Amino acid sequence: MKTEIFTLCDFAQDNGGKLTVVGTFDVLNLDGATPFVPPFYLAFKGRYEKTDSGETKATINIRDKVGVDIIPPMNVPVNLKMPDNTDEGRLALVAGFVGMKFVKEGNFRVLIRIGSYSNELPITIRIRKEAGK
Repeated sequence: MKTEIFTLCDFAQDNGGKLTVVGTFDVLNLDGATPFVPPFYLAFKGRYEKTDSGETKATINIRDKVGVDIIPPMNVPVNLKMPDNTDEGRLALVAGFVGMKFVKEGNFRVLIRIGSYSNELPITIRIRKEAGK
């Protein structure tokens, strides 16, 4: 699997292989009074060879700096089909995160695994202190 796009963003949508990505980021500044994260997305686009084709699953985790999952892993079945008359296939994957809450600041990792392929992204969470405290 070769990565073409792997990012966190404000919005992502797969339109039949045409991936729309809006507002990429790697830092979230949250309000200390309500450290809920606005909805955000993971956007992934990759190419794979015939040796990678077949039924598998994509797993997405968000972990803290010591490797503890802060949300249950997301598991999605994926069928890496090889199109006729080509040497490689294409995969676009979008995952949405809604209602997440970070209770502490720090550096976290977003991990994706698709079959034997894996990759990760850093994300920094900053929580603004309430005024006067």
